[in-house]
Amino acid sequence: MENQIYDGISNRQINVLYPTEIYIINNCTFSNCFATGNGGALNIKVSNGASINIIDCTFTNCTSEANGGAILLYISAGSISTFEGFIKFKNCTGNVGGASQIIISGINSKLIINQIQFEDCYSSSIGGGLYLLSNLQSHVYIEQLSFSNCSSLSSGGGTHIISESKGFIQINQMTVEDCQCIKGNGGGIYVSIDFSTSSEFKMINISLFRCRAQTDTSSTSHTGYGGGIFLTGNGDYDSLSKMLDFSKMKISGNIANNYGQSLYVAMTKVKEWCKAGTAGEYVKGNYSDGISNQNELQGIPVDSATFNSLSSSQINQQQKYLIDYWNVIKIEYFAKSTGNDAQQCTSLNPCKTLDASVIISNINNINAYFVYIYDSTSITNTAVISQAVMPRTFRNYPLDNTQLSSILIRSTGRFNITGKVRFQLINFIMESTELQKKLPGIYGLSQLAEIDIEDCQFHMQDNESQIGKCFIYLEKGGNHAISYLIAKDISSEENSIKIDFSQSGSIRIADSQFENITKIGNKIDGGALSAILESSNILNIKDCKFATCKAQDTFGGAIYAQISNSNAQITLTRTQFLQCYAQSGGGLSVISDEGGSFIIENSCIFKECNANAGNGGGIYINLEYGLNDQTSFVIRDALIQDCQAVISTSNLKSTGFGGGIFIGVNGTRGPPSMLLDLKGMKIYNNSATQGGQSLYAVMNKLKDWCEYGLLGEYVKGNYSDTDSNENDLQGYPNLLIIFKALTQQHILSNQVTLEDYWRVPTPSYSIWHIYQRFGQQNGTDALNCGETITPCKTFEYAIQQISLNKGGQQTVFIEEKNIGISQYGYDLTSPIKLGKSFSYTNIIKIMKQ
Repeated sequence: MENQIYDGISNRQINVLYPTEIYIINNCTFSNCFATGNGGALNIKVSNGASINIIDCTFTNCTSEANGGAILLYISAGSISTFEGFIKFKNCTGNVGGASQIIISGINSKLIINQIQFEDCYSSSIGGGLYLLSNLQSHVYIEQLSFSNCSSLSSGGGTHIISESKGFIQINQMTVEDCQCIKGNGGGIYVSIDFSTSSEFKMINISLFRCRAQTDTSSTSHTGYGGGIFLTGNGDYDSLSKMLDFSKMKISGNIANNYGQSLYVAMTKVKEWCKAGTAGEYVKGNYSDGISNQNELQGIPVDSATFNSLSSSQINQQQKYLIDYWNVIKIEYFAKSTGNDAQQCTSLNPCKTLDASVIISNINNINAYFVYIYDSTSITNTAVISQAVMPRTFRNYPLDNTQLSSILIRSTGRFNITGKVRFQLINFIMESTELQKKLPGIYGLSQLAEIDIEDCQFHMQDNESQIGKCFIYLEKGGNHAISYLIAKDISSEENSIKIDFSQSGSIRIADSQFENITKIGNKIDGGALSAILESSNILNIKDCKFATCKAQDTFGGAIYAQISNSNAQITLTRTQFLQCYAQSGGGLSVISDEGGSFIIENSCIFKECNANAGNGGGIYINLEYGLNDQTSFVIRDALIQDCQAVISTSNLKSTGFGGGIFIGVNGTRGPPSMLLDLKGMKIYNNSATQGGQSLYAVMNKLKDWCEYGLLGEYVKGNYSDTDSNENDLQGYPNLLIIFKALTQQHILSNQVTLEDYWRVPTPSYSIWHIYQRFGQQNGTDALNCGETITPCKTFEYAIQQISLNKGGQQTVFIEEKNIGISQYGYDLTSPIKLGKSFSYTNIIKIMKQ
């Protein structure tokens, strides 16, 4: 559909269901469309890895008596839908989703929107302009949305958004003006997030002007809350995640008949969200303490289900002005390069260093504690932070300045943390030292510790060649978050970040960059980061970039990890490894020796990484399976490209394998108890000196793994049985420990091509293939059709041919008949009648080619 005007069409059905299909709607206008079913103009389903692109289209006066006034779009099973250019909906009406209802689900399913404008749209239910649901690990990326004069009978006058079951939604800019919900909550925006399943929702630049949430006087339901936004959800929000960041929100002229003129929040951890950061910075946007009306921002610490179950009087008793959560007693100190440690560290008389007596002596005061740094300061001694009620905050000053202030960590200086601490907008500079394993800059050494680092940087002191200690060392456990950290140009004998958890704890590293990090020597594994997880630990690395990270003479150019507990988990999400190298595991190296799981998902990239004297140019995995270990390695979505494994000049026999990935397994367990799933692996142009250009696997149950599932589905990722080079996937069928002891000649003589395990020749005419697609070349109903290169056209003819070929006549009864669908798909144009009496069989199996 391109360059067309569609006036008055009704409910055009578009089904894009095959992996190679791409459907494009470009520069079209849809006007006066009407349907009694879903999607007044278009009802679109895209599934099974297919794609649909909608480009520069306009929808005007479109109506559906069901859902999606103009468009209903359902995306599933790893498919991608994009709205490119400028899309406009005007004067559209529907039930759920006045203009559009979009539901997206499934791993690797993606919705990408450039710019959509909704104007004068109406919903007789929820979502005046747009209803959007993301679930089951699907991803939504939206650059810009705008809603003007839209309304809904119930919640979400502009839009109603739900993220559940590990859904992910990111909106960079949203403007909502003059929208209203007539009998509901969220005059502009209604958002519901299922925090209990790690669902995510991010709005960065939010503007809400003159929106209204009105009360339904005829109902006992709670309505009229959140004139601009109504934010709710299930489960507990983790304030350390920084996921909900409304710091750039702009509000003006919004009205709620009940409470929360611009924002109303109903979630269990609303207090923690408000207290995170400085003076409610993640909540209030342009709300001004002491000037704005307190009823602009209100909320209640309960989830959505509890909120709906409470009486109005109970809500009134439990809700609060959000400012009351962050407007607490606090003590403040100031440091400046020209200050004096003999001063009282006030704004007018700042101290010079963080070793000042007044700063150290009050560092664990029960009240909120802030140290503001005008330009730069230093720490020479140990600052012990044990206060666990309210975090100690060290940040730049003045508060409206985004320029970083500096803390020089001298050779004997450090922060010892057993309580809570927060560093914001700080440039940490490390003084040169010898190797100091137990003297890091920031040292978390308790299960109760909570370290929060945001918008910071880490550098070496000018003119220094290398350092000898960690920037951050997290020992024992605790809950920690690192976001928007930039570590650059570091040469060290230690990792920049070291994690050694023996007790329960978690760490989240997000939106951070590690560039040109070199770990010197062969004593310590991992370039930028090392993690040992020995308890119920979670390490999540999201939206990070590791570039030119090096672990000279050891494992894991960017990351080295060891998982030693069945309840430990490492997850990489939307993270890049570029031009990293190590002896083995150029990008990363993971050893799992007592259970646990390692997951790579959502568009991770390993590019131009190198194992310069070992195995696994991009990734090195060593899995140890005991009798009861629950160990798993899963790639849901990762690109491994232009990576290389080079043979070691000092160890010719068992190096130079697995240009992209090397997997070595000890133990005799096979699938399904051995969970090793590479379905989401995408491999391109990798190389290895000795074997497995993209993947080399060493395990006792290699054959079982390759034969598990359908045609190597857990092994091959995007490898093509017909087009790929067979030496892309190779392996050796024995334990890793034995492989390491074998001679080079023996390995090369006995290694196998993995495709050989699942490539079982299909006997001639055991499956009769059919092929029929609209607008394409079709099969032919002719004598002896049915092979993959000469498919039949129809089911009926293929069924007859089986009897004719096997029995000599079309009426001969054949116990089982196999029909194969061509790899190019099949369009079914009319119902097929199948029956034992006239199909002459008891069983008909329909399968893919």
